[in-house]
Amino acid sequence: MRRGTPCRSLPEAHFRMLRPVVGLALLCLTAAAPSPALIFTVGGAGCTQPDLVAALAAAASNPGHDEIRLLAGVSYQGQFLVSSDDLAIIGGFATCAAPAPTGTSTLLGSNSSRALFLNSTGLVLLKKLNLTGGAPTGNGGGALLQGSGEIQLIDVLIFDNSATGDGGNVYVNASPGLTVNFFGSSLISQGNATDGGGLACAGDGTVFFRDRVLVASNEATGDGGGVHLSAGCALFHSSSGAGSGIVSNSAGGLGGGVYIDSGAEMNTDLGGFGLAPIEMNLAPNGSGGGVYVAGSGSVLRAFFARIRGNTALSAGGGIAAEAGAVVAIGRPGPTFGQCADGAHCSVVSDNEAATGGGVWVNHSSVSIHGTSIEHNSADGGSAVYVFDSAAAAIDSTVIARNEGPAPIVVGNSASLTLGNVTAVGNTNIGANFITAAAAATSVRVLTSIFSQPSGQLLSSPGAATTTQVDCVLSPTVNFLGGLPTGTVTRALYVADPRFANEALGNYQIKGNSPAIDHCDTTQWTGGSNDIDWQPRNIDNGFLDVLGIRDLGADEYRDIFSNGFETGNTLLWSATVASP
Repeated sequence: MRRGTPCRSLPEAHFRMLRPVVGLALLCLTAAAPSPALIFTVGGAGCTQPDLVAALAAAASNPGHDEIRLLAGVSYQGQFLVSSDDLAIIGGFATCAAPAPTGTSTLLGSNSSRALFLNSTGLVLLKKLNLTGGAPTGNGGGALLQGSGEIQLIDVLIFDNSATGDGGNVYVNASPGLTVNFFGSSLISQGNATDGGGLACAGDGTVFFRDRVLVASNEATGDGGGVHLSAGCALFHSSSGAGSGIVSNSAGGLGGGVYIDSGAEMNTDLGGFGLAPIEMNLAPNGSGGGVYVAGSGSVLRAFFARIRGNTALSAGGGIAAEAGAVVAIGRPGPTFGQCADGAHCSVVSDNEAATGGGVWVNHSSVSIHGTSIEHNSADGGSAVYVFDSAAAAIDSTVIARNEGPAPIVVGNSASLTLGNVTAVGNTNIGANFITAAAAATSVRVLTSIFSQPSGQLLSSPGAATTTQVDCVLSPTVNFLGGLPTGTVTRALYVADPRFANEALGNYQIKGNSPAIDHCDTTQWTGGSNDIDWQPRNIDNGFLDVLGIRDLGADEYRDIFSNGFETGNTLLWSATVASP
């Protein structure tokens, strides 16, 4: 293990914490000539070291890469402090001679200390470890991670820790360049803190959740029940599949699942087992049940995410954004079979709040592409609430079966553009599908399909609001009536859109749909790909109405336009028995 970090590089506050405790180890590392890598085994017959403290000391005296192996089922009590650039600590070995781990080992904190403080200047690996029982004063109940190198945690369980500050289980004190990677079946659970019940990260570093990482059942008395990001920290979340994601966390303030501010960012992406889940989180006293993001420079990119079943008392059951934040939701490219079907590759569903059941934005901007916004509920804006001075652009998106008055609300000085949207079966919507405030800036509804049993498309905002409805189809005569005075209209049609199977939630259009080859692109040029990431503007050989752009979220494509290639007959326009 190469040494190049003197004792004085550790913050002075950490030295004040180094009072005598059971198992305490401080490694003050100085430069030395390279020597062969060594493996230190700990704890039983045939092991080279009697305990972890001795193993850490032995590794500190040997420059080069070192590996410390711990016996399975053994617990090591204390606050272990490590500063290193090339070290692996691996638990779970059945014997000191075993070639590979088959279980786990435990690092125990106490009522006054966390289990681990780690300063990484290079690559440090933690594997097959449990970190639990920590309850320090300050940040990082189970582990405090810092430095400028890379920390990898593989199959590490960090649970049942608490902190009086931030990061109930983990606190990442990020210097520029620090990367913290959670791999395998890792767990961050049952943590409690002021902010970031599971994990808190502050500073210019990066955290990754990969494979089947689960952040669950954590609680913050303040903000960020599962994760709290601030001061430029970036989180990349692509964990996926059963038993993964940011799930069932709770915050007393904002952001039941995730809280983002002060120039921090969160990015979700498609994992090896499917969509990145943010589910069943709670903000019972505030906003942002799933995610709350605020402040200039703060960003949420919710790509290939499943934001489902989150609840907030106030605003944004799924997502809440305000104070200059930027939000992008959807799918930025094609997929290779990880989605349940060709269309549901970005989902905001079954979320609940007083306003903005799915998404709520205030003095911020949101762009939504290729997303299914379904089964959300609210007293106003059950799908999307665009609050004062906010801007929303929504395209190639399905808005279906949301419940509550006005599925979309547009506030004062706010603007909304809908292009190639399919809206179906939203219930209890009241008088209008879209309600715009008197001083709303603009509402544009373009190249879309609305299959609604009741209500009208748009309320009458103030005279200064720009309103436009272009190339819109609805099977209900009254739905396209009563448009505000001065609304610019063109090509409004009353007809059955002929969905493939509306009862089963398949809103792709059949080959005989009047929405095919229906509009030009003089008013709406956005959305070059449809909801299942197929190209737009396919000329299908039908008689063009105004042009070759299809209406709604889906672009029809002859034989393979309706999911035939997936083998899922529920996606097909029709099936026939073979002779």
